[in-house]
Amino acid sequence: MTSDAARIPRNALRDIITSTLVWAAVGEGVATAVCFLVLGPLALFYVPRDTITTALFMGGLHSVWLNGEKRNWSSYADARSFALVTGCLVGLLGFAPAYVNVTEVVFHWRDIVIFLAAATLAGGTAGRVCVEFFVARRDSLGVRNGGQRALLGALIIVPVAFAEVYLYGPILRQKLPVFPLSQRDVVDLPAGTANGNAWSGAFQYSGTYSHGSGVQGSSGGMMWLSQDNGRLTVRNVAQNDLVGGIDSTGHFWAGNEEHGAGLLRTKLEGTFLDADRFAYFITSSLYDEGVIPYHVNSTLSRGTGSRWNGSQTK
Repeated sequence: MTSDAARIPRNALRDIITSTLVWAAVGEGVATAVCFLVLGPLALFYVPRDTITTALFMGGLHSVWLNGEKRNWSSYADARSFALVTGCLVGLLGFAPAYVNVTEVVFHWRDIVIFLAAATLAGGTAGRVCVEFFVARRDSLGVRNGGQRALLGALIIVPVAFAEVYLYGPILRQKLPVFPLSQRDVVDLPAGTANGNAWSGAFQYSGTYSHGSGVQGSSGGMMWLSQDNGRLTVRNVAQNDLVGGIDSTGHFWAGNEEHGAGLLRTKLEGTFLDADRFAYFITSSLYDEGVIPYHVNSTLSRGTGSRWNGSQTK
């Protein structure tokens, strides 16, 4: 672009389509380069395969946004700044629909941070490149209108954000890594507000592991609950008893930590649906207790349990 004169697009639709394709290509390239830090050469396969559709959609979204905003830029510098900031935002919106497509690999939280950085950098870079389709290098392009800018941004971003929460939220929660348990999560847990021992007994439970656990399949067995008013002790979930509490509403929690081949922390949390059934989730975190302790992996299983009326006791 050698002239300082404003370039007036002869066909806005053509510019939006061209910008969308360029946005996707630039975004894919930048994201692949950053994800190379996590995946190595596999980034050349996983990133384009799992994110190209998302990149095209986000590129189209940002291109329409840039085209609608071009009359509100007061200068070329304003246009570049706007494209960079909004590109980062659009890139972040692309993380969820891209990540839920990943099926073969389970990542750690440090990897997720890198992926978020890749999405942000990719969107910002792509937006900065594509703004050239809508403005020219000159000092004054129009009059800045903050009200229109905020309104257009809200009309574009808010519906997409809500749609992502609705469409991808449950899947994303299954696929994101499990947060590791701290000592505070499992040791010296308080008692609850319940009275009596109505929820004591043997229960058969079964559940499935989340994708982010790095473990496939189901979990289950027998657990024994011993209620003493608000204090709850659970046996047979871990090697040693889990200790916690239970409220009068039926919500319960219990945890412990054990030292063996490593440090294993386990927490059970759930809610009774009625006197004989409950929904639960069990989180376990394994730590290596070497010279420099570190988190190895965490798993999460969700399921239901029901009172067992057999003759077996413990």
